[in-house]
Amino acid sequence: MSRIHTLTTLRRCAAQGMPFGKAVAARKGELQKKSAQNFLADNQESAMNWQKLESTALIIVKKTLQDLSVEHPDEHFYACALYTDSSAMTMAVAVNSVEALEVKLEEEGKEEREELMPYYKWVSSEWKYQAWKGEYFKDICEALRVANERSDISSFKENLNSLMTDVLNTLRKDGVFRFFKVQEPILFVTVTDDDGAERLENKTAEMLNSSEKYEYFLRRFDG
Repeated sequence: MSRIHTLTTLRRCAAQGMPFGKAVAARKGELQKKSAQNFLADNQESAMNWQKLESTALIIVKKTLQDLSVEHPDEHFYACALYTDSSAMTMAVAVNSVEALEVKLEEEGKEEREELMPYYKWVSSEWKYQAWKGEYFKDICEALRVANERSDISSFKENLNSLMTDVLNTLRKDGVFRFFKVQEPILFVTVTDDDGAERLENKTAEMLNSSEKYEYFLRRFDG
């Protein structure tokens, strides 16, 4: 049915003299808007349905982690994060393994490895499995971009950070990380290219990990 609708839209655009490339782009925009509306409240156009978004994110993140475990069964994943960007327009998963960290450090000179190790180990943008299965999150990202609540960006960011924390907490309680060789990886939420990233990481790590792991995480950049 969607294919017929797409062909109908393209033919209509062609009849109106719109170039084929623009017609395809227009149809893609329609589909993205429709996907984003899955997470919008029924009573207010472009108002975010946070509960529905969290339920969907929970399913997607769980599948993402399961796929990672299946595709890389021999790796020891020591940390897992959910993250967004500084404008809160995206959501994605980042995971790293002991093996991936060792490979990355081997690429550096011996003298630099010790200095770079904490950075490579804990900064999610340096992880091998950053944005893993990012295509799974396309509809969620579109919904975040078009939501009306962005007019109060501080509150919007807080809601998104809380949602990501709740998702990781639920997955931990449900035993999803039993798929990993390291069954209790350190969990946290972060944001890329933002001065508040470390503060957010510390706050969420305290909520998501044992006190012992949290204290270890707090010392991650100590010399």
